Amino acid sequence: MTTKTSETLMAATNNKKGFTLIELMVAMAIAGVVLAGIYAAYNAQMRAHVTQQVVVDIQQSLRSAMYCFQRSVRMAGLGSCAGFVDCDDNPSPTGHGIEFDWQALDAYRVE
Repeated sequence: MTTKTSETLMAATNNKKGFTLIELMVAMAIAGVVLAGIYAAYNAQMRAHVTQQVVVDIQQSLRSAMYCFQRSVRMAGLGSCAGFVDCDDNPSPTGHGIEFDWQALDAYRVE
C-alpha cells in the first residue's frame, strides 16, 4: 500500500500545471524589450510631431506677414498721387510712394 500511496503522491506532483520561475523571467525580459522598443518609437514620433508643429507655426506666421506686406504694397499710393510732392497738400516726407510706419508696428509687438 505504501507503494501505491507514494506513486499517487508522485503522480500528483508531476501533474501540477504552471510556469517555472525561469519561464516567467524570460517572458518578462522579452516583454520589457518589446515595451522599450514601443516607447522609443512613440518618443521619436512625439518629437517629430512637436518639430513639425513648430514649422507649421513659423510658416503660418510668415504667410500672415507676407499677406500684410503684399496688401501694404498694393495699397501704397491708393487715393493719393503716389507720393509725388507737387500733387497733394500732404506730400510724402521722403518723396516716395511706399513708406513704412514703424510706430504702427509697435502696436503689434509681443513682449
